[in-house]
Amino acid sequence: MGPSQNGSLTPDKREELIETILAHGLKSISYTELAAKVGGFHLQCRRATTCANTQLGISVTQLRNATQSGKKGNLRYKAAKSVRGD
Repeated sequence: MGPSQNGSLTPDKREELIETILAHGLKSISYTELAAKVGGFHLQCRRATTCANTQLGISVTQLRNATQSGKKGNLRYKAAKSVRGD
């Protein structure tokens, strides 16, 4: 069973694969907890960029925008395009 029988992982297929992985993974995360991990949302005081305890200053809304499907130029778009390798 060589590559000719199974097909090959083309740039389009790689992009579709990473987009599917991102879509399923993002459905199962808590944006509040993820924002807290990257330092933009302090769970104890429940505030975003106005809190003195944040480090990177990214809000939950900014995180949602960065990972939203169909937004050209955001983090998710760039990740899907980068796996194409062309």
